Amino acid sequence: MKSVIVGTDKDEVLARIQRGFENQYNLYGKLKRGRQFFGL
Repeated sequence: MKSVIVGTDKDEVLARIQRGFENQYNLYGKLKRGRQFFGL
């Protein structure tokens, strides 16, 4: 898996990385809440 970030602006790159982390965190949170909700 190659991840190439194309962007000359450093702020843009950082923002993109931050969004990626937020998406991962939200996804994990949803899975966690879903497990609790279903009592698994």
